[in-house]
Amino acid sequence: MTNKYINKLFLFYSILLTTNLFAQHDALVTDYSTTIKYNGTELIEEYSHTIQINSKRSSWIADVRIPYGGKEKIEIIEAVILNSKGEVARKLKKKEITTRSDISYGSFYEDDFIKGFSLKWDSYPYQIKYTYRRTTEQFLYITYWEPILYYNIPTINASLNVELPNDYEVAIDDSEVFTKQVEKLEKSTLYIWKITAQKIQKAEKLGPPVQEFLPSVKIIPKHFTYGISGMTDSWSNFGNWIFHLNEGLNLLTYSEIIKIDELVKGMIDKKEIIKTLYYYMQDNTRYINVAIDVGGLKSYPASYVCKNKYGDCKALTNYMKAMLKYVGIDSYYTIIHAGDNPVRVDIDYPSQQFNHVILNVPLEKDTIWLENTSNYHPYNYLGTFTQNRKALLVNGTESQLINTPKLSLEKTKEESTYLFNLDNVGNGTLQLQQKLLGDAFENHKYVYKELSHEDQKKYLLKNTPFKNAEFTSWKYHQRDRDIPSIDLEMNINLKNQIRNIAGSLVINPVPLDINNFKTTSKRRTLIRINYPIFKEDSIVYSLPFINNYTVKTPENTEIKTKYGSYFVKYSINEGKIEVNRSFQLFAGEYPVEEFSNFATFFEAISAYQKQSHIILKPN
Repeated sequence: MTNKYINKLFLFYSILLTTNLFAQHDALVTDYSTTIKYNGTELIEEYSHTIQINSKRSSWIADVRIPYGGKEKIEIIEAVILNSKGEVARKLKKKEITTRSDISYGSFYEDDFIKGFSLKWDSYPYQIKYTYRRTTEQFLYITYWEPILYYNIPTINASLNVELPNDYEVAIDDSEVFTKQVEKLEKSTLYIWKITAQKIQKAEKLGPPVQEFLPSVKIIPKHFTYGISGMTDSWSNFGNWIFHLNEGLNLLTYSEIIKIDELVKGMIDKKEIIKTLYYYMQDNTRYINVAIDVGGLKSYPASYVCKNKYGDCKALTNYMKAMLKYVGIDSYYTIIHAGDNPVRVDIDYPSQQFNHVILNVPLEKDTIWLENTSNYHPYNYLGTFTQNRKALLVNGTESQLINTPKLSLEKTKEESTYLFNLDNVGNGTLQLQQKLLGDAFENHKYVYKELSHEDQKKYLLKNTPFKNAEFTSWKYHQRDRDIPSIDLEMNINLKNQIRNIAGSLVINPVPLDINNFKTTSKRRTLIRINYPIFKEDSIVYSLPFINNYTVKTPENTEIKTKYGSYFVKYSINEGKIEVNRSFQLFAGEYPVEEFSNFATFFEAISAYQKQSHIILKPN
């Protein structure tokens, strides 16, 4: 029996077996194999994928896209379609492979590309198999490898083979779940990691990102060359590499210097100088992704922003830093992992783990933080995007990991005042006034500044808890550019806000929009609340007919836990029904063993809200 026949037989039974065992899935990665070799001058990576497509719903997988950098070499070694019998149904032709620039949203130019091709077939199930090789001379890490291709598709078999010279120093961080082998060769060492049956991975509500709980292998060289040489033996040395990579890029144009002199003339207070230059930058530049040069890690010079009036986070931060340096104020380029639920920095492995840059400006009794990519971000405000996490402050050999400030409970407060004026069938008007901070401020400031009048209306309608709502008017107002809060006033026509049950009128107060957790749910990951939530509502029902009814309100309640609190009080004043409510969720991290207690807090609120009917009985 020939090897060719054995391989064909194996493929046939592989398709048959996976079809039977995983018939409920539209697609499966039956094999994901990665081989990496560093020969002393080049890093050669070879990726081989075998994917089974069981239905048309997953045919999108057959449109293959391989991203790569402009200084990397990519070769497609093999790309075939295998039918249900394990036979080659079609081989990819060279002319079918396309190459295009990888331009992301908001980009002006990027030195990244995509090779693409299609391996679609019209008979299910079928498998696609493709292998490609990536070669590069400059790199920051050997691999950050996860044994899955797609978070929403199971992987049956995955393996990683890495061959490195014996005298090549690396740091290795790998999960214990792998089967691992280490083989000493004559001049190199071969590392092999294997794993089977990786299921679909989903992040849980108020939990860590998927990347934090997936098995992984990270291999980081102690010495590297990426633009210039650097080291990862400490955070100070890694930061020193970034410092020198961006050295000498702080020169401003002559015309810009004249403008800065005009802006700060006569100013003495450093905070006022910083604020003036920050708002000047916001009003006269725009954010656009120009991620080129050394893998997008080297900034454009400040003079580039002076002339073109745009830049990415690196360029705008470098430009702001250069302006401050010119007026004699020191500041520090600070790299960070941005996002409202960021992947935590692994402090034990100094390396590139960041995706954004902000500016740290230390003063004698304070530290100013500047987000330089937004033209409407308040001065000295780190929002949910960058607050409360590790960041690398770049200051030559004194570079160090620091913590960004936390958003306090009071700085995330959302105050809402609802004034209902309804007739006895529940038709009428609502005046809603809100003062929004924290995450709500950031969302609505974007809506206010970036969306058209019509799109604002669509956004408000989509996020209202009321059915059949008609927005007659709305208005945004920010009292001061420096203050991270925004006011929103809305006038809304409503219908059917009161139910008539056997002659009694029933009102359900506006529900509090919170996450739903159940104690019966199975929790896999810890609970992580990155920033606090604070909502305070005043709800007033003005009912002209109220004197004809006897009003029964629910019992007042107060729930206090280590995770947060909930408070509701009902009252009747001058013929109006008032509901005062407060909800707080504290920032923190809790082990999965506490999930039942955590969920009980939300279940108690949910149960109370379901029973919170205001009943009006006829006199």
